[in-house]
Amino acid sequence: ETIASMLEEVDKMGCLVTDLLALTRADSNSTTSIQEELELGAVVREETARLSVLAEDKEQNLKVTIGHPCPVLLDKNCFRQAFANILHNAIQYSPPKTAIEIRVDTSPAGCFVEIADAGPGIAPEHQQHIFDRFYRVDKVRSRNNGGSGLGLAIALGAIESQGGRIELTSTIGNGSVFRIVLPESQTRTDNPVSQ
Repeated sequence: ETIASMLEEVDKMGCLVTDLLALTRADSNSTTSIQEELELGAVVREETARLSVLAEDKEQNLKVTIGHPCPVLLDKNCFRQAFANILHNAIQYSPPKTAIEIRVDTSPAGCFVEIADAGPGIAPEHQQHIFDRFYRVDKVRSRNNGGSGLGLAIALGAIESQGGRIELTSTIGNGSVFRIVLPESQTRTDNPVSQ
């Protein structure tokens, strides 16, 4: 039991060091961004499939809906890290046997990805700090789950480095919706993708 507990703490420390390195690289602009034109819906489907095993453990349904095609200029690895951090939070804080809705579409502001969870929601006083480094809404629960309070800060930095932003809509008891908004490239077509 002692060794198992120590290994768990080592894993947590390893994740914390990885997160801190990601933030340090972003702050110092030492990472090389390799942007390519990608179809946002395809990237989201791929990353959702990769993380679906986490949802399966809780018998959650990850439902992806793609509206219009939306080509974007992205550093794929950078976007994947941001999307994964937000989706991982949605899985972690949503109850078992619930649905997490992921929607990709276009708007006048650009391409967007919405992740709507069935979690407890975030109180207004916490919403303005949710992207701050080391900030935790529920300090005890986050610590028990191994959270460092860096995931959303890393996500925001990654999306801002791509010229985008992250918006949050949340009500206590009704879950949260995180919206990643990205500028679309100029080669978009207006034909809807089949659902």
